[in-house]
Amino acid sequence: MDGNINTCGCTCIRKADNGDCEEEKCGFEYSSLSQASSCSIPKPPSWAPLLQIPYAEFRSAKTDSNTFPDLPDASRRSEGTCPVTVLFTGNNESLGNALAKNMFPETLSIDKDDVMGSLATNLIGTDELTSTVNFIDPALASPSPLYSVQSRCTENPVTPIRIKVAPVAMKKVILCVEGLSLWRNSSSEINDEIYKGYQDRNSKGEINEILAAYDFQNSDMKHFNVNVWYNSSYTEDDGRSAISLSRVPRSLNLVVA
Repeated sequence: MDGNINTCGCTCIRKADNGDCEEEKCGFEYSSLSQASSCSIPKPPSWAPLLQIPYAEFRSAKTDSNTFPDLPDASRRSEGTCPVTVLFTGNNESLGNALAKNMFPETLSIDKDDVMGSLATNLIGTDELTSTVNFIDPALASPSPLYSVQSRCTENPVTPIRIKVAPVAMKKVILCVEGLSLWRNSSSEINDEIYKGYQDRNSKGEINEILAAYDFQNSDMKHFNVNVWYNSSYTEDDGRSAISLSRVPRSLNLVVA
């Protein structure tokens, strides 16, 4: 591979008798990860929208600063079984419960002939951080696993897959993580819970991060009005440099699919 990180990687495919390269071929398959963004791809693939999954040790749980009784016990964080939490509220609790019940699928179904399409139709997320561009989603190019959010995880929640990124097939695994939807009495209650989940917003210095939150407001059988909360701190907006992308689209179509 060409060592220049600012150019697409190349390889020599024909040499002259004196050893000089007469013809080279450049492309994604001859590049390092740092070179790949400089390569042209005639038909760039579409990436599946992914949820931003909180790190296991920071997922919302019962702690000194977060005392809601319906949250999972904090010991599940270290056990690796702590679910990801979605909060919801609205004027009609029955409707909210019905909508929340359908958020998390019971199983994961992967079509080996269309893995990327399967990632889009299932509820898949990552704890990998985003970048300022999405030429290649960092979640697909990194060795970190993907997560399938399901209503309940089985005893063997590991699914191996192969994702084709341009001409390169990358091996990944999908781990199951339980999704937990919890009703709150008002949007103010959700705001307060989210606010206290930030490390510098509670006296204990604890982090309690939710997956997303929804206020279904006055939605009924004829109208659908919803506000969506998401964690904007992942954008790393310091006011001085380009901000990172947010994994918001999958949270949006989670309630409209």
